[in-house]
Amino acid sequence: MDENREERFYDLLEADENDAEAQYQIGLCYLNGDGTDKDTQKAETYFRRASELGHAAAAEMLGKDSIADQSPNTENVSLPELCLRAEKGDADAQYAAAMQFLENNRSEAQRYLRMAAEQGHAMACYQLARTMLPDTLDYGCAVHEEQPTYQEAVTLLKNAVDCSCAPAAEMLAQCYLYGLGVAHDREQAEKNFERAVRFSTPEQAAEQMLQLALRYAEGEDIDKSLGKAFSWVRKAEQAGMTDARAQFDERLAQYEQKKKERAEQERRQAETHAEWQRQQAQLAAEQRRQEAIAAEEQKQQAAAEAEQRKRREEETKQRQEEIDAAAKKLHSERQKQQIRDTFYHYLDRVLEILGQIAGGICKELMFIFGGIFSLIGSKDKDESSCGCILLFIVVALIWYAGSQVLHIFS
Repeated sequence: MDENREERFYDLLEADENDAEAQYQIGLCYLNGDGTDKDTQKAETYFRRASELGHAAAAEMLGKDSIADQSPNTENVSLPELCLRAEKGDADAQYAAAMQFLENNRSEAQRYLRMAAEQGHAMACYQLARTMLPDTLDYGCAVHEEQPTYQEAVTLLKNAVDCSCAPAAEMLAQCYLYGLGVAHDREQAEKNFERAVRFSTPEQAAEQMLQLALRYAEGEDIDKSLGKAFSWVRKAEQAGMTDARAQFDERLAQYEQKKKERAEQERRQAETHAEWQRQQAQLAAEQRRQEAIAAEEQKQQAAAEAEQRKRREEETKQRQEEIDAAAKKLHSERQKQQIRDTFYHYLDRVLEILGQIAGGICKELMFIFGGIFSLIGSKDKDESSCGCILLFIVVALIWYAGSQVLHIFS
């Protein structure tokens, strides 16, 4: 590459961004590969900046689709050829191959989109960001704002916006609006909605202006401003949409009607929900009442069972006491009877023994008195002999009585 041309290219990059001629010359460098690598996307970006600054030649380049004519044709190229060119580093082929893979092979599509995005391909950045974000952006997505893929998608969208990519500006505005991958910022959302209009092609500009006018009139996505709304309606008319005011009034009326219908639907849903809550409260109250009744019945049943159990225990205790008393009484009577039987038994024995003793004593007395009478009748005995005989008699009686008693108790 010619060093002089490269130095000229870098000098142009250092020029003031508000210099229309410098922006136009940079676009030509990117378009023709003069001093830098050829990049039709960046060429279009710089031509658009120059056109916005009033450069007629830049506007003519954009209006004649000169850039499209200069870009490599990928419309009728087979997928294998696109892949071959993509692997060699052709950003347009990488983007085209990715778009063919996008429906059936998402991972391969993302790989080619990332390769093209790394080379600054604006649409590749936009399409890659789309694969990282939810299909429908709304406030429900904001809970995932910390996901790294969402943050990376926002970075890609910003890179695409720097290359004047209108769809990327529109999507970036949505990310700011719903706080997806970036902090919620209605002001930044408004700026990017306006950028999307400025970056649009002449064929799409009028419609985009009308859409932005409706956003200002509705005041949902950005701060409401009828002044800005009518200003963008006039710009749409100047861009070639002669019936822009009529379409604005019609769409705004449709929006207001839908808003009323939505409000009415929300009111009916609120009433239905309130009725449902009331019914649920009634059901809950009835359930609590039934539970209270059941609890009271269980309590009464438990009390009755406890009373019956207590009564049975008292009756059992009373019967046991009666049985114990009867057994004790019977035992006492048996003991008394046993004592009486023992007493009468020993009394009979004592009487029997006494009778035996008395009989024995009588016999002994008869023997003794017989001896006495025989002695008394003997004239040869003296008085001392009679005393000894009587002493012997008494000792014999005592010995006999003691032996009989020992015999009884042995």
